[in-house]
Amino acid sequence: MDIRVVRREEKKVAERALRYFGVKSNLDKAIQESAELTVAISQYDERRTTGCRNALISEMADCSVMIDVLKLILGLTDEQFQVERATKYQGVVERLAMAGE
Repeated sequence: MDIRVVRREEKKVAERALRYFGVKSNLDKAIQESAELTVAISQYDERRTTGCRNALISEMADCSVMIDVLKLILGLTDEQFQVERATKYQGVVERLAMAGE
């Protein structure tokens, strides 16, 4: 399947969720999913089991969906978001250089 088609369909679903549930409900959902991701990371770090790995992957996906909705709430294009991501990755590169890596 073409990833561009998938992304367009995902955006349509995110737009529908924003229209139907509204901004406040989606912000609350993003907070909830972020908290669940934090718990899943902690559990995976402690146990490293297959179940914890699968739970972490699931929570990562939930947060990814909510990031798409948050971009809509903020009026942020994918391109604008990618610029911010690139800035963050540059920070990682700089920290690696400072660490001698």
